[in-house]
Amino acid sequence: MKLITIRRDPGFYGAMRKLTILIDGTKVARLKQYEDVLLEVDDDAIHLQGIMDWGKTEQVSLRALDHGATITFKAWFTLNPLRNLGISPLPFRVTIQK
Repeated sequence: MKLITIRRDPGFYGAMRKLTILIDGTKVARLKQYEDVLLEVDDDAIHLQGIMDWGKTEQVSLRALDHGATITFKAWFTLNPLRNLGISPLPFRVTIQK
């Protein structure tokens, strides 16, 4: 088991909505802006992804993730209507800090 922190930084997109966090398709958390959650992740977990309504963020691989890592979701402003409607990946920058 690995212990990781998932953080949602403030940003323009979805400011009033929660971001649901999925690990291998299973809902594990819901985050508002400025929230953090500490999760235990199985060593055989494959990927993590955020969803909001019907739109999804890019997937993050959990294979090479170290114990104690922090994954941050930060929304950014976009005029792309496909991103705003969730047709293409949601406008979130996902970073991993070890």
